[in-house]
Amino acid sequence: MNTKSGTQSTLTNRSLYQSPNTQSEPLAPAAGELEQLLRTHQMPASTSKPLHTLAEVIEVLEDEAGVARAYSVKVEGLKYLCEKAASCLLMPSPGDSVLISGPDSEHLYIIAIIKQAQPEKAELQFQGHLTLRSQQLSLQGTEAMKLQSAHVEMEAQTAQCVIDRADYVGKELRSTISITRLVGKVYEVIVDRLSQMSRSTFRITEQVEQVRAGTMDYQAEDSARIHSKYTMVTGKDLVKVDSDQIHMG
Repeated sequence: MNTKSGTQSTLTNRSLYQSPNTQSEPLAPAAGELEQLLRTHQMPASTSKPLHTLAEVIEVLEDEAGVARAYSVKVEGLKYLCEKAASCLLMPSPGDSVLISGPDSEHLYIIAIIKQAQPEKAELQFQGHLTLRSQQLSLQGTEAMKLQSAHVEMEAQTAQCVIDRADYVGKELRSTISITRLVGKVYEVIVDRLSQMSRSTFRITEQVEQVRAGTMDYQAEDSARIHSKYTMVTGKDLVKVDSDQIHMG
């Protein structure tokens, strides 16, 4: 009896000790997944002490309009939510090394971008109206410069534009100018309809002027004069001269 009881107690102890081991094998992967989820979805850290340190931007939080409102940064494995200070002109991007500062974790600001993850790309973003004021202002782009807006206004007393080649594509162009002067070698106009109105027109052609038209109609209220050293009027089928008086010679 003692042997059986000892054997039963031994089996019972073994089963008690073995049952946790047999169950811990499937729980090990689950614990690893839980730890990974906690690391991935870590809540922002909280502290009441002032912070002034370097951090790495891991996420940009934007509103419905696509405007950045907050930034998620990481400091030694801890995540904090920050806003961009007004003194920080560059827009932070994920992977940038930034300097954050604030009295506590609830009021942290990105005050400077120390190192960009993509130095070849930089962005300035401001809310509301922006004014740049200086005695002289220069904008230079070594490769290209693009200006895009819903409405553009430009006002100046004098302007000078030097461009090797320019292309304009639009629906309508209107201009009101007191004096217009065009000086060039070749002037070409290709349109479906060309209309010109003026009080007086003066035109000089030194060499040859040619007009090719399907139908021509010249009408003058007072007088019309054609004068040259040699004048020829020819018609293939008919030449008609009609007037109350015709003087020849």
